[in-house]
Amino acid sequence: MVSLLSVILNYSLIQKAQVEGMLSILSPSLNPSHQGREV
Repeated sequence: MVSLLSVILNYSLIQKAQVEGMLSILSPSLNPSHQGREV
């Protein structure tokens, strides 16, 4: 069970990084901190 949890955690971290990367590229408006839009 511990190995399964570790695999799920590692997969979730990888997916989180990929999703954040896609969001920063496709929808920068959803990531104001990355864009730094202070108009």
